[in-house]
Formats: sequence, C-alpha cells, structure tokens
Amino acid sequence: MCEPQLVSKYQALTQGETILESSLHHNMLEHLNSEIALGTITSVQAAKDWIRSSFLYQRLQQNPDYYAIKQEEGKGWKEKLDEIILQNIGELESSNLVLRNATGSEDTIESTEFGDIMSKVFGDKSNCEIPLIY
Repeated sequence: MCEPQLVSKYQALTQGETILESSLHHNMLEHLNSEIALGTITSVQAAKDWIRSSFLYQRLQQNPDYYAIKQEEGKGWKEKLDEIILQNIGELESSNLVLRNATGSEDTIESTEFGDIMSKVFGDKSNCEIPLIY
C-alpha cells in the first residue's frame, strides 16, 4: 500500500531492478556518535568492525565512483574507512561528545553527556549538524 506514483518505484526495488546505494557517508559522524551513545561501539576496534560490516563498505567496493571518498594509492577500502573512522572519533572527541581512553591494548570509547544529548536529537537535522571528515 502506497501512493500510486510510487508503485513502480517499489516494484522495481522488490524485484531487484534498482541498485541501492548507501547514504551512511552523508552523516556517518552522527551515526557513529549514536552507536557509541547506545553502547554498541565501545572501542576503536569495534568502530572499525562496525563500518566494515556496513552496507556502505559493501557498496563502496562495488561502485566507488558513486561515493566522494577517494581511495589513496596503496591503500584498500578497508584501510581508508579505518582512517575515516579514526578521524571521526577524533572529531567527536574534540567536540566533547565522546571520551577516548587508551587502556592497555584496547582503545575504549564512551559517550559524554553531550554525546548522549546529540544522539537523541540526531533525527532532527535542524538541531545539530557536524560535517563529515574525509
């Protein structure tokens, strides 16, 4: 059940006639912050695992020209996304949205009160927007 003008669009999607692309790269920072606030991501390694298991990672390998992420010579997509994750964690940390603690062999991450608040208002784009770092 949908509006008549959308019927053909949804039929094409369900029949595999339309290629879907990820939009995670447009607001990765906000999603990363929310995952940290939820406790889904608790370390740098968990953040890297999260991005590698994303639809973005899969589509980036199949259709890299669609995304504004430039692959550097000698680096694979895995390394490039790891680098982006580290930059974004640094941006969240410098904005006082997360705390990063190097304890032993693991680099842990936890949300601050400000990070928790941002994750709650993330759905309303007019309230906050932090630019994605590439």
